[in-house]
Parts: sequence; structure tokens; C-alpha cells
Amino acid sequence: MLDQFKRVEYGDLALIAAAISIILLLAVFITVSIRSFLMPKAALDALAALPLDDSPPADSTAPPTHPSPTQP
Repeated sequence: MLDQFKRVEYGDLALIAAAISIILLLAVFITVSIRSFLMPKAALDALAALPLDDSPPADSTAPPTHPSPTQP
């Protein structure tokens, strides 16, 4: 009964694909890290000042989804 099932052998192709994927992942990570470290301070400050969520459109008549801390 065990001779009915055979092990699939991928050979060197699986090892090459795994190595290439790890190398690409590391290359992208290092590239993004270096670009963020070399970004000018003014650009970092501008990105830090951006809001984390979208504000409602100005012409919207719907009430806000969360209460404002300035309301009594």
C-alpha cells in the first residue's frame, strides 16, 4: 500500500526560489530603512503632523461619529 504514494521531489528549484524570495525581502527592507533614515527632518516633521484618520468632508451634514472634547 505504501508504494502507491511517492514523495514529490522539487529538486534545486525550490531551494533557489526560497533563496531568491528571502534575498528580495531583505533588499526591500534595507532599501526602505535606508530611505527613511536619510529623509530630511522637515519631511519627517510634515509626515508626523498628518492625521491618522480621515476627517469628514466639509459639506457633510451628518453628525460626527465621535464626540468632540470641546463640547459641554
